[in-house]
Parts: sequence; structure tokens; C-alpha cells
Amino acid sequence: MRNTIRLVGFVSLIAIPGLTILHLILPPLWGSPSLALKYQCVTKTAPGYDRVFLGSSRIFRQLDPRKVDSLLHDGGRSFNLAVAASFPPETYQLCEQLLLERKVPVKDIYIELASLMLFEEKNLAHFRYWYHLSASNAYKLVRHAWWLPGKKRGQRAGYVLRASRAYCNSLFAPGLADHLIESTTGVDTMNTLGPGLNGFVPLDWQLAHDTGNAELIERREEFRLQPLAGHQRAAYINSLYEGNRDAGISEVHRALLEHLMVLGDEQGVNVHFILPPLWVDQGEDLVALF
Repeated sequence: MRNTIRLVGFVSLIAIPGLTILHLILPPLWGSPSLALKYQCVTKTAPGYDRVFLGSSRIFRQLDPRKVDSLLHDGGRSFNLAVAASFPPETYQLCEQLLLERKVPVKDIYIELASLMLFEEKNLAHFRYWYHLSASNAYKLVRHAWWLPGKKRGQRAGYVLRASRAYCNSLFAPGLADHLIESTTGVDTMNTLGPGLNGFVPLDWQLAHDTGNAELIERREEFRLQPLAGHQRAAYINSLYEGNRDAGISEVHRALLEHLMVLGDEQGVNVHFILPPLWVDQGEDLVALF
């Protein structure tokens, strides 16, 4: 028994400093090469951009910076910094990283307001979903999950457990080797920056240039042939926006938003939140939060 304890202690003495050094060496966006490329475009491009848009595929697929610039007509330049499957707290962490740059490269940051990540088993299988988790963010996710309104105790306990496992994955970086192998193949620049090199990748354009989207094309055609399904979805979304604006929200989530707004004020940057049409199904009421 004593030998086992000594062995565990010895391994810990070696592992903890090693993990600390590893995380100091790794770039903040190591788990998302596409996001890292976009971030570099925003921080290194001269002349720079005036406003950026952060979020998931809802922003990535739907927000055209050229149209925004044309509508605002203020001489400013916009960049779409969104990437598919980017959700809070990753997007909030990215916003904070931008605001803490030595010279903040933008005047306005627009962030998609989405539910804080609730880990499912499928999310734990790939580093893309948890690479960014720090001890602080993991603790916030655990608190968020445990006090989440609208969920039973068993469900909340499951989310707490998986958030803890996600942090352990981030700490020990089991996907790092996979990342290093993937990174040697490079990033598909055109499918990341789009035809206008402004971060916007129109779906029609990608479908025309990427031959691996046959299934997506079929799904899209099926949806077009069933207009009633679109009307039903729109009616449901409208009903959510007309619902109870005093519904339960996550205080942890609200504190994160307030932190970004305060940090933005300190840096002289306007931080805005965008609530796109979506399915509200993660326990907290995003309309009330907004």
C-alpha cells in the first residue's frame, strides 16, 4: 500500500509540472485551427477590421460582412470570426482574448447569445469541444449545470459529471497527438475564410466547391420540397419569442455576459449580443436572458 502511494506521489510530481509546461506552450486556440486562422486574420491584418462577429454556424453561414458594411455605410470593415460548432464558453473566451490584446484590434464585437455548453457523451469524444476549458471555466460550467432551471436533478448531475470529465480531458490533453497529426495536413483556407476572404462561407458556394456534401444537398432539397415544415418551424420559433420574458435564466451565464461588457467598457470596445432565431432547448430561457 505504501509503495503504491509513493508511486502515485512520484508520478504526480512529474506529471503536474509537465502538464503545466505543456499548457503554457500550447497556443490558446490549439484545438480549432480554423478559428486560429481567423483570429490571426483579425489581429494581424493591416488595415485592420472595425467589427467582428463571433458564434457558431448560425453566424458563420448567415452573416455576410460585405452586406453589413453596405447597410451600415460608415466606412467600417467587418469580419466573420464565427466557426461551426463554436459555443459558449469558447466564444466568450475568444471575446475576452480579443479584448486583452495589447492593442485591441476592433471597435465592436458582436457575439451570438447561445446556451452555455452542456456536455453530452458525443462531445467528450473529440478535443474540439473541450480543448479550451480552463479550471475557471470548468467550475463555471459545473455551477451552471447544477443550478440550471427546467432540468431534473438527475439530468443536472449528469451534466456536472460530464463537464468535470471534459475538464480532465482538457487538463491531460488526450487529443493532442490527434491534433498534431491533423495539423500537418493544414487548414482548408478557402472553406475557412470564404471567397471574399472575410470569414463568410456561403453554403451555396461551399456546396458548389466541395464534393463531399452530397448528403447535405439531399437534405436541403428535401426541406425545400416540404414548405410546411419550414412554416411549422417558424411558428414554433415565433412562439418562443412571444413567451414569458421573466422565465428562469442561468445566473452563471448572466455573470459571464456582464464580465465581457465591463471588460469591453474598460478597453473602449462595444460588446454586443445577437440572439438569432433558434431552438431554445437547453434549460435556460435565452429570450429572458437577452
